[in-house]
Amino acid sequence: MILEGLITTENEDGSMHVSALGPHVDETFTRWQVRPFVTSATYANLRRSSRGVVHVVDDALLLAQVVVRRQITLPAVFEDDCGFILQDACRAFAISLHDWQIEGGRSRAEGTLQRTFELRPHWGWNRAKHGLLELAVAATRVGIISDQE
Repeated sequence: MILEGLITTENEDGSMHVSALGPHVDETFTRWQVRPFVTSATYANLRRSSRGVVHVVDDALLLAQVVVRRQITLPAVFEDDCGFILQDACRAFAISLHDWQIEGGRSRAEGTLQRTFELRPHWGWNRAKHGLLELAVAATRVGIISDQE
């Protein structure tokens, strides 16, 4: 399944980078696959560090703000063994990545779950929030893939 959410990675200077990401994950949450665009900061950070933290969120505004790259302050805690954990998320999954491949403008890496964080209950998505989620996913593709695709 595709788990739409946010991923935190570490920039070269050690600061936090946040972006929207929809990794493929198995039903047990043990096997992951990420497919960041090779032109993205997320790709550069993941290739350099081989790790990231995927967050499940139920805040549609937060997701939309990250997608449009609005300057927002996100409270986070840094865990040495996995990276930045967003405090406003519901769950977080620290993953390590390996077996990188590049196909066109997309990369693909296999991931392994390293650690899970249960931060608060997930309130779910209503139709309005779900609509914002779908719009946010579409917005991440503007200028990256062709209009026909």
